[in-house]
Amino acid sequence: MVDEMIEIIQLPSGNQVMSTSVETRVVKRGILILQFFLVVALGQALELGELKEKAEKGDKIAQFQLAFVYQNGGKTKDEIEDEIKWFKVTLGARELKIIQQARTVALESEVKEDIEKAIGLYRDSSNQGVVLSQAILGMLLGRHAEGDEAKNEESIEWLKKAAKKKSAIAQNGLGVSYEIGQGLPKDPKKAREWFLKAAEQGYAVAQSNLAQHYMLGSGANKFGIDKVVKVKIEELPDGGGIDFGEAVKWFRRAADQGYPFAKMNLGGLYLEGRGVEQNTQLGVSWTRKAAEADEPLAQFNMGWLYYDGKLVQQDYKTAYSWFSRSAENGWADGQLGVGKMLINGLGVEKDTSRGFKWVLQAAEKGNIDAQYHVSIYYLNGVGVEKDLGKCAKWSRAAAEKGHPEAQSIIGQLMFFGEGQKQDRQGAIRWLKMAAENGVAQSQFILGGCLFHGDGIEKDYAEAFKWLTLAGEYHEGARDELSKLNAEISPAQMVEGLKRVDDYKSARGGLR
Repeated sequence: MVDEMIEIIQLPSGNQVMSTSVETRVVKRGILILQFFLVVALGQALELGELKEKAEKGDKIAQFQLAFVYQNGGKTKDEIEDEIKWFKVTLGARELKIIQQARTVALESEVKEDIEKAIGLYRDSSNQGVVLSQAILGMLLGRHAEGDEAKNEESIEWLKKAAKKKSAIAQNGLGVSYEIGQGLPKDPKKAREWFLKAAEQGYAVAQSNLAQHYMLGSGANKFGIDKVVKVKIEELPDGGGIDFGEAVKWFRRAADQGYPFAKMNLGGLYLEGRGVEQNTQLGVSWTRKAAEADEPLAQFNMGWLYYDGKLVQQDYKTAYSWFSRSAENGWADGQLGVGKMLINGLGVEKDTSRGFKWVLQAAEKGNIDAQYHVSIYYLNGVGVEKDLGKCAKWSRAAAEKGHPEAQSIIGQLMFFGEGQKQDRQGAIRWLKMAAENGVAQSQFILGGCLFHGDGIEKDYAEAFKWLTLAGEYHEGARDELSKLNAEISPAQMVEGLKRVDDYKSARGGLR
């Protein structure tokens, strides 16, 4: 009963002011004294064998600690610290002691990560009322559900139990579940409510999630939250429910606690002047702090600032340095940046072979731009032997995700039967997609096919449209248009001109 009291009673945090009776203050003082003696009573961390033995006998604390060991088996000291540091503020002294003991065992043992074993042990501990186990179990089940509805349902069940006992970790978890619609129906309003509950307890992760919710508004579901998908400032939507002022407020609270992701976003908002007066110096400062805290997207952003040279003095050497740190941390955009700078010899000695390898790593992670560039390098033999088959593979991968230039490349390869079997009808489909997306080369080829009936039925008005659009930038299209003008009827030309205007109007005046 004493254990349960200590785990569920929450003392006020921060600068809260409360009016309390003498009796209440005495009770709280008694609880703090109990916490102190129980921490001392916990003593040193048990060895792994002893921990397993106690866990098998039903000791709920041993079950929790052993679960933590299996959850973090094989991780480095820094990785384990990163696993626990952001929710320390929401825990009591006793819970922190228990976790630190588990951390010691995890570092000293050779146990490998086994999430299913961890889940089983957390479940045993949770069934005995350990609130922190319930919160972590709910998070783990959700994180590893992979479409398993039973796991999603159990995740929500444990998160709700822990949230009722004021667990900030669980409250944040419920916010995530409502945000992304995992185990619960998508409900931005409820997500925000749960994030707020956890944020007000000082939980930096929840403060950052709440801030991101305000930053994205109704577009939040497009991006996900926190570490799931990271949002570039320039990609911010214009949907409803956005409040950049609140976003700045909560990002700052999380940033002041050292949370790198919040520092990065706060820096971005200062750079963009959203929710706060634009301040390049503060924007770069916060972005740099996040980058120095090893946040890979912030490292990439620092690289881009120096590469772009619009907000800071352009410095390719410094840009390459930041891109490299981001790349080493596995961030695909950073890998692409490093690769392109090596291939072009910007800020570093030119090395096309090494550059290609970095771009390929980003492509293998699913980065669309990297996939397109890999296809170009295989097409032209840059940093790698020319291979039209591999060019077709990578251009198709990017094309299927909507990359216009990649759509043009795969369309051309299919049209001429290079690197794969010739398929002119299939090629026309890709070329049309690229043409609609403004790629002049595809507009030229498509216009010629419509003019000559090559792989598609002749249509002079449509041919006139595409050749006219392409001709603004493409000399070959202008030559082909001159030939078409000799055969097209006045009515077809009028229709073609109307289609050109309609196309430009639909794209806001752009070709």
